[in-house]
Amino acid sequence: IFVEGGSYYNHYYATKISQLLKDNKRSSVLELGGGFGNMAYYLMQESNNVTYFDFDLPENFALTAFYLLSSFPKKKIALYGEVDLENDNINNYDLILMPNFEIDKVSTNSIDLVFNSYSLAEMPPTTIKNYINIINRISNNYIYHLNHTKYSTMSADDFPINLDKFELIKRTEALWNKAINFSMDEFEFLYKSRN
Repeated sequence: IFVEGGSYYNHYYATKISQLLKDNKRSSVLELGGGFGNMAYYLMQESNNVTYFDFDLPENFALTAFYLLSSFPKKKIALYGEVDLENDNINNYDLILMPNFEIDKVSTNSIDLVFNSYSLAEMPPTTIKNYINIINRISNNYIYHLNHTKYSTMSADDFPINLDKFELIKRTEALWNKAINFSMDEFEFLYKSRN
């Protein structure tokens, strides 16, 4: 049994996301930059009523696809080119893995929860703003992210979340990392739709 170093925090966020969406009959969760699929693995273990999307750099998908297809051979998984995000019924799938440039095709207000950990803070400010604008458009309920507030090109406090549509209901230190790095600047942000 191999347990990857970041498994504890990925399991934590998968559990938190499952708790946030527990009242939904079927939920959609979109992760921007899901890496090799560690959080997705735990989320799919926690919930059977989720359609999970991962939008990431195309180079990551060989590993992501291999890992999640191997972990969930009975789940219905769509890869790039196998599903039309604009016309197909996305609820027919358990996992949908797409390159980042396909995120523009996600319908407005169609995702129950958008999640990101760290990768937004690693991008240039113009790219952050572009992704946040997309996230503002596609999320219909929650935006949940974990990012840096000091050591990044743009503080997570300054991400241009649409505060007319969402309200910040939680901003807290990511305490799981506090014992490792006393000067850490990692915070969890949870926004909920005002509707």
